[in-house]
Amino acid sequence: MTGYDVRGALIEARDRMLLEVYDVVHLTMARCTRLIPERLYQRLERTIMRREMKLLHLPPYLLAEGPDGFQPESVIDIVLAHSAPNPDRIECFSEGELIDFANRRRPIDDPGWKHIMNCSPCYRRVRTLQRLKVQ
Repeated sequence: MTGYDVRGALIEARDRMLLEVYDVVHLTMARCTRLIPERLYQRLERTIMRREMKLLHLPPYLLAEGPDGFQPESVIDIVLAHSAPNPDRIECFSEGELIDFANRRRPIDDPGWKHIMNCSPCYRRVRTLQRLKVQ
């Protein structure tokens, strides 16, 4: 076993232990108190979200990547992506504006966030842009 293999095994063991110990709330608290680094926090958070989605036994079509490139990462993604259809795209934003929202260049009190939370097509596009890291 090489040094790289040993290091990888230790990292996997650490991650497994943290996943057994922490739930989402404790993970967030550990992040806030800087007990675990940000990158590790993000990786563990994604793993916990996937585990929660598996426990719900959701239909495969809700979990699959859509034709618009949207792929849910959490239960809230599924809810917001399907709960507010807007087929006529009333008051929807341009692609450039959605990129601003995806990159969090707009303040949280911007009224556009309310539209995004109440318009599934805009929400799906913002989340897709975030996942693809479009600047």
